[in-house]
Order: sequence, then C-alpha cells, then structure tokens
Amino acid sequence: MPFNKFFFLFAAFFYLQCLHAGNCTLHGLTLKDAECIAMENNNDIKTLQQLVGKAIEGRLEAVSKWFPEIVLISAGYKTEKRDAFTGVHSAFLSQFNVTQALFSTEKFFNLRISSLTVQQLKLLLQAITIDVLYELRTAYYRVVLDCLNIETAKTNIDLFSDLAEMQESKHRIGTSILLNVNQSLVNAANATKDYYDAVKQLKIDRDNLVRILGYDPGTVDLAIAEEEIPIMSIPELSAKVEKAGQVFTGNGGGLIFKKGFPETQEILMNNLFTGNEISCWENLAIAYRPTLRSQAANVKIASEVVGKKQGEYLPEVNLEFNYGGYPTKMLDNPSGSFFNQNFDWGIGYRVNWLLFDGFGREHRIRAARHEKRARQFEYNKAVQAAYADVRRQIFDIEDSVANYVTSISSVKLAEETVRLAKNSLDIGYINVFDYQIVVDGFVQAMYTRDEAKFDLIKGYFGLIHASGADLIGGCVK
Repeated sequence: MPFNKFFFLFAAFFYLQCLHAGNCTLHGLTLKDAECIAMENNNDIKTLQQLVGKAIEGRLEAVSKWFPEIVLISAGYKTEKRDAFTGVHSAFLSQFNVTQALFSTEKFFNLRISSLTVQQLKLLLQAITIDVLYELRTAYYRVVLDCLNIETAKTNIDLFSDLAEMQESKHRIGTSILLNVNQSLVNAANATKDYYDAVKQLKIDRDNLVRILGYDPGTVDLAIAEEEIPIMSIPELSAKVEKAGQVFTGNGGGLIFKKGFPETQEILMNNLFTGNEISCWENLAIAYRPTLRSQAANVKIASEVVGKKQGEYLPEVNLEFNYGGYPTKMLDNPSGSFFNQNFDWGIGYRVNWLLFDGFGREHRIRAARHEKRARQFEYNKAVQAAYADVRRQIFDIEDSVANYVTSISSVKLAEETVRLAKNSLDIGYINVFDYQIVVDGFVQAMYTRDEAKFDLIKGYFGLIHASGADLIGGCVK
C-alpha cells in the first residue's frame, strides 16, 4: 500500500519529540500510523539502510579505480659527510607519479560486482522491510486479540459471579446446598485467573509491538485504535468467508450444521481458492519476492566472478607519467634541499601479464564455476521455497476460514444453550455442574472465534508477505 509522505514526516517529527521527552504517548494508534512509524524507526530497517549506503560507497570506490591515481613520493636524508656534488650534508629526491588504468579486467569486473552488490543490498532492504511489516501487522492484531480475550474472560467472570450470587440467595432460603455455592465461587476464582493471564499476555504483546515500532519497551504509553479484527472489511477475506458460510446456511437462513458435515465443508474448502488464484499468487512471489530476487543476484555475482577469473589470462595495461627525480638515481644526482631538486619528466606505459602460473588460473576459474552452479541450485531451492510458502499461507487461510465460520455457528449455538441452561437451572431441571459445562463451552467458543479471526488475518498478511505483494507499484521503497 502506498505511504503518504505526510505520514512519514509526521512519524519522524513525533519520534524526535518522543526521544526529547524520554517517554511518549501513542493513543489511538491505527495500523497505518504504526506502519509509518516502523518504517522510520525500526532498527532492522535502519541497519539495512546503512549497509545499502556502505555498498553504494563501495561501488563509487570501484568507479574511482578508473580515474587517474596521483602519488607524491619524497625522500630526504641527513648524511654524516658532505655530498661531493652539493657540498652539503642533505640529500633529497621527490617525484609525482600519475597512473591511468587503460585495460584491467579486474577493475572492470569489480565495478560490475559492486553494482550487483548494491542491487542485492537494496533487495535485502526490501526483504527486511516486508518482514517488519508482516511482524508489525501480526503484533498489532495480536494486541487486539488480547483485548478480546480480556473481554471474554470478563464475561466468564460475570457468568460465574452471577451464578454464585444466585446460589447464595437460594442457600439463604434453603433451596440450594452449600456445595453449589462453594463450587460457583471456585468457578469464579478460576475465571479470574484466566483474566489475569490475559492481562499479562496483553502487556507482553504490547511491549513486542513497541519494540517493532523502534522504541524501548516501557517507554511508550500505547493504546491502539481498533477494537475488532476487521476481517470482513478486507474484500479478499470477506468473499472467502461468505463463500464458506454456505456450508452452514440452511433453507431458513439460519446457521446450522448441514447433513454431510464436515465432508461438505471439506469439499468447499478445497475450492475456496481457484487454480488461477493460486497461480496468480505464485507468479507474484516469483516476480516480487525480494529474497528470491536476492538469490538471483547471487547467481549474477557468481557469473561476474567467473569472468573476473577468466580475465586473469589477459594483461593489465596502465599509462604512467612521472615528474620528479625519477628515473635519475639519488646518489647520481642528489639535491641539497627540498626546494632545490632537479626535476625531470617521463611518460610511458606498464604492462603486467601473467604468462604462466602452473595452471593456477584454470583451477581458480573452475572453482568459480562450481560456485556459480552452487548459487544456481540455491536459487532453484529458493523458488521451491517460495511456491511452498505461498501455498502454505493459502492453506492457513483455508483452515482459518473453516474455523471461523464454524466458530460463528458455535458461538450462536452456545449463546442459546447458556440461556436455556440458565432457565433450566432456575427451575431445577439441571444442576450447577451441568450449567458450568455449558458456560465453559460458551467461553471456549468465544475464544475459538476470536483466535480464528486472528489466524485468518495473520494468514492473509502472511500471504502478502510470502508473495512480496507489498512491493507492487513501489509500495515499499
């Protein structure tokens, strides 16, 4: 998704203000705001940005090898005896040496390799960016799930607290025994433990979200904006949920388990994603998945290394220009002071050509070819991993959709069952223990429903991550 520049500027300004204050407040944090902040602050992203900068400087350094190299060499001595030519105790020799590379396969291929290295580091930056986006989105909705779990735990406490009060009232008038009162209080206490566990998990997951945003846990007062996991607001998910919901839709429009369930559900789940949809996601992964493209860059770099090794059979040619004491020998024509030296100029060329090294070059070429083939096999393995990852995320979505539509039906049935059980308990048709089982089933159905919603949106973001879809249209720079 494209990011508005305003949000980046706002996030950067807000981050600086937070650093200045030592602690900061993030209330009403939306997912989009969190993404903008993470793009600016996350340490993993900033680390790769510095490595990209380092690679760019390395490429410029490789370019500089083709520019003239100018060296000043100066030597001076204090002698015990006077020099016969100068009549002084000093001797100096200085020269300027200019070297211009005319032909060098090593410099040529080093430049090409450095360019590929920059490309590869940029791909790794894209990879870590979509990794952070996936981790952030998952952590954000994990916090939402924790809040839902807390509400479910509160509902559990309320149901058992109401039951305890009802049994205590009955005990006072002699229509209930003390065992029922005590059992109800125990159930309420157990429900309270689940509530405290949910609160603890919320604190842990909130710190994890703060870390991904680039802050130190404990330094940010964080409160997210969303209270629900919005799977039905995502068109790709809502269409799948509505399609899967047909398994439970009866003629009367209510949610029921049809005859043949779960075979009917399995048949529908296998057709939830069409072959064209799966192929589309797989093609996106081949085209945009940055880790896969980085492996392809590795193959190109290995190919350039092969060319570099083959270039060792060719000479290196440099143009040289000297101005100074060289080639005059110091002892033959010394100078009595640094500013009174005899300077000559000379221009020529230098050829360095290794003619024979015991077939060492040939072995280095073969070793580079083996390295290239190994990189190619690594790329083939990465392609297979990309296909498997995309398909696994699709399978996760299918499983989560099935669990979600099933849990919706379960919650509806459980709500009705709790109401019927409470009426039956009032008139004595069931005992407290039967009612406890009904309440436990209802609470478990709520936990399962919310967990299924989280798994579904996590699977959706996982599919986007596995395919590299965030990179379409330059969404991630």
